[in-house]
Amino acid sequence: MTVADHLTLNELWRRVKKAKDPIEKHRFLAVYHAKRGLTAKEIAKITLSSIRWVQETVRRYNREGPEGLRDKRHQNPGQKPKLTPEEQRRVLEALQGPPPDGGLWTGPKLRDWVERELGKKLSLYPIYRLLHEMGFALRVPRPRHAKADGEAQEAFKKNLSAQVQEARAEGRKVRLLAYDEHRLGLKPVYRRVWARRGERPLAVGAHRYRWFYVCTFVEPETGESLSLLVDGIDTEVMGWVLRELRAWLGEGEEAWVVLDRAGWHVSGRVEVPEGVRLVFLPPYSPELQPVERVWPLVNEAVANRYFRDLEEMMEAVAERCRVLAQDPETLRRHTLFHWWPRTKELA
Repeated sequence: MTVADHLTLNELWRRVKKAKDPIEKHRFLAVYHAKRGLTAKEIAKITLSSIRWVQETVRRYNREGPEGLRDKRHQNPGQKPKLTPEEQRRVLEALQGPPPDGGLWTGPKLRDWVERELGKKLSLYPIYRLLHEMGFALRVPRPRHAKADGEAQEAFKKNLSAQVQEARAEGRKVRLLAYDEHRLGLKPVYRRVWARRGERPLAVGAHRYRWFYVCTFVEPETGESLSLLVDGIDTEVMGWVLRELRAWLGEGEEAWVVLDRAGWHVSGRVEVPEGVRLVFLPPYSPELQPVERVWPLVNEAVANRYFRDLEEMMEAVAERCRVLAQDPETLRRHTLFHWWPRTKELA
């Protein structure tokens, strides 16, 4: 192949080495080998390209010079927007309120609104792309109790950090843990799973009303955890759970346990062992409980499965808890809220 003398062989090699764009580097490499005298077939084998692509790349270089080998797609302004800025503004205004039928906005509803109000018939793809470009994403609202006190929740976060900082400054080995219980039973737990198109997965189940509780402590900063399974929960069981926590702690360590205000937590009949302090969340504030995010992970052991009896189910859940305890990074990733006090911040 004939290669024009736009650049010397050494200059072509320098372009190959310096090119940051992979497309541009690939093209200069093909021209470099052509300049060396290799055939199109040999170059195609080296660059893992077709012979036709090699020939067209050399022709482009001969015709346009080094500039012809640049990836000009970066300069492509892209497809012209389907809606003008004014039309996009109207769409944004419409999304601030309910749709015409008074329900919830969906892609098809917005598509119909655009056709009716703006006179433009679009498919769903540009509608979803428009929503994305406007900064919208499909989200499930975070539940919040009507009686929740936002100011009390913010004060709790600040006070917890200050109290832990003060205790650690005194040289105390304070471990900050979160605690909660999760009820599971023979009533089936169904979860979405990947399946081939056209096939509906089946999950055998039978509603039976026997239960047990998973009691879990998690240290969000490290992901370390302790899980206990009990067949019921009351103040006596709560005292036993706290004693098990005390035995789990290292020498000289004390546990501050963040938990909700369930009756068997706040009762004066609960025997709290030495070295364990209970820190109660503000009322109606389950969203501040990190362990709430552990339960979907625990449920994976029982989802879409049928168990003959409660004992078989408890064995599966116990094994799942052991697996999670051996994977602290997963628990840390799920429970370390942005506001949770960290040792480095408190040092």
